[in-house]
Amino acid sequence: MPADVTPLRPAPDAPTVGLHEAARITGKSVATVRRRRAELTKLGATSTKDGWTIPIPALVAVGLLDRVTGPEVAVTPPPDAKHGTPPKRDALPLTPPKSPA
Repeated sequence: MPADVTPLRPAPDAPTVGLHEAARITGKSVATVRRRRAELTKLGATSTKDGWTIPIPALVAVGLLDRVTGPEVAVTPPPDAKHGTPPKRDALPLTPPKSPA
């Protein structure tokens, strides 16, 4: 993280993990996560005698964890213009229309 950038802190209710769990979910070693301590602390991680608390967004921000998105959402077909309801599954064509030659 460049020195001239002020990091944003994760939301207080952001999910957190401990040091070993952070290493496991990122696929990095515990030593690699420890080496990023200064950056993680700037982003809300804390270290006490009881262990680390690292916000998941902090792991993403320092590049230890790829950003993930939610599951794909199924798209509902557009409503039938005449009836205002989605077309029935058996009303959908099974093969693509033939194009003129």
